[in-house]
Amino acid sequence: PAAGTCPKLTVLENMSLADNKGGRFGLGRGVNRRRTDYYRTQLEMLKMGLEDRLTVPVASLSGGQRQALALLLCA
Repeated sequence: PAAGTCPKLTVLENMSLADNKGGRFGLGRGVNRRRTDYYRTQLEMLKMGLEDRLTVPVASLSGGQRQALALLLCA
């Protein structure tokens, strides 16, 4: 799971990076409210409480939570 995520970045930042992979990046904000709500909905499906931990660094998640997040990011 550590290979599929950036441990120093937050859950939200990791999801944004995965979502925008292959796209163009500008200097603007990578996540807006609509995307945050979408990410929260995706995390709710895991039923692991990650939707309430969007601003937490991935390194502080449990191994199971990191693994679930990594699987969600590659889907």
